[in-house]
Amino acid sequence: MGLALSMPRRVRLSPVVSVQLAHDWRTARALDGNVGKPLGTDLDTVEDMAGAAGFLSYVRKDDDGDHGRILAFANDLREQYRIQTAEPLELFVDRESIQWGEAWEQRIDSAIAGTTFFIPIVTPSYFQSQACRQELLKFVREAERLGLEQLLMSVYWVTVPELEDEPELSTDEAIRVVAKYNWQDLREESFEERDSAIYRKAVREIARELGKRADLARKVGDIPVSHIATDTPIESSSEANEPPGIIESFVTTEDQLPRAGSLLQKIGEEMDSINSMMEGFGDKAKGASSRGQGMKAVLTLTNRLAQEMSEPASEIANAGHEYGQVLAELDPAVHTQIDMMEAEDGLPVEHREYLEQIVGLVAAAQEAQPGFESVVSGAESAATFSRSLRAPLSEMKGGVRGVLDGNAVIEAWGSRAAELLAGNKLPSDEADDESSSS
Repeated sequence: MGLALSMPRRVRLSPVVSVQLAHDWRTARALDGNVGKPLGTDLDTVEDMAGAAGFLSYVRKDDDGDHGRILAFANDLREQYRIQTAEPLELFVDRESIQWGEAWEQRIDSAIAGTTFFIPIVTPSYFQSQACRQELLKFVREAERLGLEQLLMSVYWVTVPELEDEPELSTDEAIRVVAKYNWQDLREESFEERDSAIYRKAVREIARELGKRADLARKVGDIPVSHIATDTPIESSSEANEPPGIIESFVTTEDQLPRAGSLLQKIGEEMDSINSMMEGFGDKAKGASSRGQGMKAVLTLTNRLAQEMSEPASEIANAGHEYGQVLAELDPAVHTQIDMMEAEDGLPVEHREYLEQIVGLVAAAQEAQPGFESVVSGAESAATFSRSLRAPLSEMKGGVRGVLDGNAVIEAWGSRAAELLAGNKLPSDEADDESSSS
């Protein structure tokens, strides 16, 4: 009997000049009919969309378990929005569809365009879904950067214990984000029949609130990223909430970018340590079994393993939490610097080195990503062996989730940095390209 978690390879940060980076969208599959298109439309291209749009972010198994009530709610919300505002609301509901990916790229990846709502359906499973978490955190960071936080509309569908007990102190960034912005509570009304007055009134109020937020968003307007990076800050009641200037952004990245790399390295080392412990446990458990010592001996070994894992698991939890915080602090600063570099004519050597450092960090994070993802699933399985393992495994899983959440942030950096490097090749790089093609 043995426990094993697949650990990521040790992260070694080194500048990489060119890396093929792609957005972290799952491969789009062929879809029949209108599945994946905005609800209530026959549009074939995203470019045809006009007016408000929304991305419904939810766990599909939640909808299945609720007999399709989540998607039924989405349809009802769309209809009520039209009734309340006399305008259409296009809702994208299938993240695996081609239409979702195209719309997300156009409306979110470069900058939030038009009136684009993000509507997470909040359940316990939502915070366990890495795809949902990445969508939420990516949208919120971009919305905060543009002063469009009102476009986040969380719908509280099923009670989440972490949201009920001081969520602002949670080490889970996704929990803190949902708690930070007012949600629409539909936990009781979601049990009502769709034609009941209670349910219809609740949906109408949510649609009305969306309409109010759409009006506020139009007043803010579409703010180009390059405009934000120069002289016009987002309106704010305090200087601390304004986007960083050029000097602040360079100071931030000088301090924090190396820190992000060292935290990733630290997590990899601690996970290697836990992996060694588990391998040793497996050998000892087999030995105990071969000697006929029974499950009591294995339980003793398991309790000892849990104690040994406690310290490195705690280190992973702390480092993962800090990694997410560091990247959140870095995000506006990095975008500000890349905005500045894009506006320049040519790239000085120091700027190339900076961009290469970013691409190297992203490449290292992407290399470790599959291992980190397997740790999350492996920890959930291993925790069923003994309750003594649950605490350290839970801590470890929380730290790894912090890394995965953070990696969603830096993908945008890597894409922009790699594109800028590719468009500003050195003469020696161009010569190498010509020789390789001949």
